[in-house]
Amino acid sequence: MRPDPSIWNHPAFTCLWQYATKGCPVDCGPTWSRDHLAAMAQRGPHKSATSPEAIQCLREETMEKVEQGLARIVLWDDIKDAPHPNLKISPIAAVPHKSRPFRSILDLSFQLRVNGLTMPSVNETTTPLSNHKSMEQMGRVLWRIVSTVAYVNPKNGHLVFAKWDIKDGFWRLVVSDEDAWNFCFVLPRLNENDPIELVVSNCLSMGWCESPPLFCTAGETARDAAQDLCDNPAELPPHDLESYSWPTDLALPAPGTREAEHLLKLLESYMDDFMGVLQAPTPEEMIHFTRAVLHGINKVFPAPGPTDDPKDNPIAIKKLQQGDGRWSTSKEILGWFFDGITRCMSLPSTKVTKIMSILRSLSRKPIVRLGDLESLNGKLMHATIGIPNGKGLLSPIITTVTKHARGKHYKNKTLRLNQTTRQALQDWLTLLPAALRNPIPCTDLMPAPADFVGYCDASKNGAGGIWFGLNKDLPPIVWRIPFPERIQQQVISQNNPHGKISNSDLEMIGLLFQWLVLEKFVDLAHAHVAIWCDNTPTVAWATKLLATKARTAARILRILALRMISCRASPLTTMHIPGNNNNMADFASRSFNVCHTSKTFLTEFHKRFPLPQDASWVLCQLPNATIGHALSCLSMPTPSVASWRRLSQRASVTGGTGAHYFPPVSIHTFKGWIQQKNLHSYKFLLDESGKVQPAQDAKSNLVACRQPSAPSERPLNWMGAETHFTNQEPPTIMLDLRHK
Repeated sequence: MRPDPSIWNHPAFTCLWQYATKGCPVDCGPTWSRDHLAAMAQRGPHKSATSPEAIQCLREETMEKVEQGLARIVLWDDIKDAPHPNLKISPIAAVPHKSRPFRSILDLSFQLRVNGLTMPSVNETTTPLSNHKSMEQMGRVLWRIVSTVAYVNPKNGHLVFAKWDIKDGFWRLVVSDEDAWNFCFVLPRLNENDPIELVVSNCLSMGWCESPPLFCTAGETARDAAQDLCDNPAELPPHDLESYSWPTDLALPAPGTREAEHLLKLLESYMDDFMGVLQAPTPEEMIHFTRAVLHGINKVFPAPGPTDDPKDNPIAIKKLQQGDGRWSTSKEILGWFFDGITRCMSLPSTKVTKIMSILRSLSRKPIVRLGDLESLNGKLMHATIGIPNGKGLLSPIITTVTKHARGKHYKNKTLRLNQTTRQALQDWLTLLPAALRNPIPCTDLMPAPADFVGYCDASKNGAGGIWFGLNKDLPPIVWRIPFPERIQQQVISQNNPHGKISNSDLEMIGLLFQWLVLEKFVDLAHAHVAIWCDNTPTVAWATKLLATKARTAARILRILALRMISCRASPLTTMHIPGNNNNMADFASRSFNVCHTSKTFLTEFHKRFPLPQDASWVLCQLPNATIGHALSCLSMPTPSVASWRRLSQRASVTGGTGAHYFPPVSIHTFKGWIQQKNLHSYKFLLDESGKVQPAQDAKSNLVACRQPSAPSERPLNWMGAETHFTNQEPPTIMLDLRHK
């Protein structure tokens, strides 16, 4: 890594120049004792690095570093009596990798017991000296790509993708000869009688806590340089590797044939990966973007010179030869397949197969290792990115991991899984293949105006709510469900402090009923739904789809998630409303002592909350079996997934008032009336008091009826400074730097 003087005005240039000339900053703590060093030298590498295949791979990798001048080998016997004050030895591990047999990782978090004391690891005593701001964008990259694919105007043409990779990224940054002693490891021996060899590596170690932010400082600066070149219309010189990016079977539009003047151009970076997204680019635009990326990378990671090894190109040529850099309408990016024609994403089948294998293995074991469960949770969290509402099934697993993840060696703990956690594993075994069978439209994952909006509430007496259409037609719906006496007797109150059901539990079950009512009337596939609720915990649980400390809420969330997944709906938007403003839902949930029949309730509801356009409220009554099944979650263990996936579609509807009143009919009859135009659906926005809002207010309220906001755009550069930095003449003192 060596920044080019042409980017001298980038805020990170001075920092990178120091990294390149003096080495990355290192402070790994105090000197280790002789006993500690001797014990680590005798211990040697991790078991994963002692197989014949791993030994051969690690020794070849080390020899390659030595030949490149990035490492040296010393004999332990030669230095053990007078070790360097910075000498620290950590065990090397060999981890299987998809693009090579093994990847070496230095376990700098390893702690060894010496003379009855646990010695600190290198990571534990490291003082951070890097700029961690360089990693701020990493968590937004995937969502920014998903957002781009979702919001792009399909009328302007298909999307094409390409990606480029920095080869051996961490090796591109070095530390000084003095600091290199902090990152030593024992080279796996071919024979037990061979002398102990220590590898002293000058490049950043994979496994050091400071390596990611240090590398991202360089990687993000390279992306900034590439972005600036891309935005500049000036013609760029050819690049030696640009031919790898030219598509073989992609029809590109000719200049001047498109209606849109400014089509999508997105450049993102994630650690050592650079990703480009273009919409219907002309050949000239594609070439310019490709050259901008390649030259931008070389502004920080220079291409090999005339006297350098041509194989040591910082841009991974092997991956370019495999087609990664070739522009295509489909590409695997950050673990997901993106389709630029359908604007969908899907998890690769190999990942699904691996997750399913782990699920089967853990679900069959009476005792599981906590580290394995934590690893599975991470894989499922990644999978839920493309499964709207999938997070609602993770609460039991997350609760188990966080409860037992204590201590430095918690991953090796073993435990028996409780029934709820085992049920969660079975849920995923059942749902994962079905949920990922079809690619997910990116529009399902991103914010959008709500199609249907409702208010819900719950009290000790019962639950109730209303629904109306906002962007799609829907008859104005009201519903109410009384709670049985056995439920009311268990509610926590001043008179019953030892009850088992909280008010928030009732509100959560009310939210579930709210969803189940809407299901009966409309097809919710790819629909965006918003609900206002006056209970803060319920809003938080439903927004995060997570409840790790509230068991009852977690059970209800699981059912809600199962239903939303079965309906293939977009994530639910739940918003808070003050309780004294939630008038319509509040009356519905507390009307049982005032209105004893459906007809009297509808008459009173029409009187209190009249509708425009001659519309009439209709009252939905869920089947008793569905109501009882849902209420059982307040006090019973989690039911099977099958019982909620095959939910009865029956329901009854009562509607109208006065001469327009009609007695209860089946939901199928009612929907048939709508299809035959015998009844009308409507679109309007009601406030919490049932008053219709003006059109201009409705438009402003659409902003509120959204999922969590889309990821923010990237700043001009990763440090946030407002300055352009390329194509400016560097100071005279900088002109000769590129030759030093």
